[in-house]
Amino acid sequence: MVLKMLLPALLLLLLAAADAQQAGQTGSSSIPPTAPFTTPQRRTNIHSTASTSTPSIASSTPAQAAAPAQYQEILSLHNSYRAGHAALPLAWDASLAESASRVVSSCNFKHSGLETVGENMAAFWDCYDPQNTRPARALKGAIDSWYNEVAYYNFSNPGFYTNYNAGHFTQVVWLATSRIGCATAFCNGNFQIDLSWVSGRPPVSADMVVCHYAPAGNLIGADEAANFRHNVLPKGSVPPGAPDPPQQPPAAPSPSPSPAPNVGSGGSGPTLIGSSLAPGQSISTGTCLFSDNQLYRLCLNSFGEIVVMNGARANTVRWRNSVPLGTRSSNRPPYTLTLNNDYTVTVKNGDNRLLSMIALPGPPSGSVSLQLRNDGKAAVMDAAGRCIIAWGSGPGMPAGC
Repeated sequence: MVLKMLLPALLLLLLAAADAQQAGQTGSSSIPPTAPFTTPQRRTNIHSTASTSTPSIASSTPAQAAAPAQYQEILSLHNSYRAGHAALPLAWDASLAESASRVVSSCNFKHSGLETVGENMAAFWDCYDPQNTRPARALKGAIDSWYNEVAYYNFSNPGFYTNYNAGHFTQVVWLATSRIGCATAFCNGNFQIDLSWVSGRPPVSADMVVCHYAPAGNLIGADEAANFRHNVLPKGSVPPGAPDPPQQPPAAPSPSPSPAPNVGSGGSGPTLIGSSLAPGQSISTGTCLFSDNQLYRLCLNSFGEIVVMNGARANTVRWRNSVPLGTRSSNRPPYTLTLNNDYTVTVKNGDNRLLSMIALPGPPSGSVSLQLRNDGKAAVMDAAGRCIIAWGSGPGMPAGC
């Protein structure tokens, strides 16, 4: 297998071109924290990478003042995303903004452990920004990346630990949350990050974004499933307490065959389209290949990585082609995976920029297809059903064809 990635050495050149060609291109690298950023009730134990000190924040009542100009867009985007999930708009809270500012000013990218607020974090680096648009771009990049985790939330199996890759999304749309305060800062030479989260040389400068929420979301403990079921609603849900919509007469049954079901819940689950792609065909964010034995699905995750997960709904990852954190500057969904007519497999972002490419070892004779096999491997197969190249390995699944 030949795997060609956008290397960090090329990053500045690519970002300079992006600034010239695409207004609003973030030109940065972003990761979500890996630690649970839950704010449970006091009777609940929490696991966090933050220190054991948990000072309280005396948050004000819902603030009526408008957000500062710099933060109006991230507040507006929060409320736009929340409206789609039947959640009321958030009010700007100056005390929450102050607590977020204290965290972000530390330039230490780990959860604060504050006990009375919810906390979402993001960091961006390798940013070429001659026009000093960093703060706005970082703030928008943060909220968009947090909400895009909706693709990994299973509304049929609510909870934090059952949907660990969607914890930022669930805080954004948490029904009981009513107030928000955010802060951003450019950490110039003093940015700190867990070295296990980066590939190669760690960044020393980065834009950091922190948002604090009250009342906090992501409540865990004995009532975890119920908390999430009541506070994280599928897109298009009716707000709690709203009158029932008028009854419509049942539609006449369609005489044509039904298409393959959209497997998921609440209308937001991935669409499963079958097990193979022909040259020129693609899948994009929210659409997945589904193996013939229905044991595996191949999708694109929130970083544009190819990831194979178990079954139609489970979040258990079988394998993925990891994109080094230092090359994630071009992350802008939706992502598209294509089997090209030149027999390369490419992943591109929403700006049509190349994130990764897999090339065949030599030109094939005849037609080929990209298949998600019943063993969970992704393989390029020739017309006779022979494997040309395959990737994906794990327990009981050696590398190669």
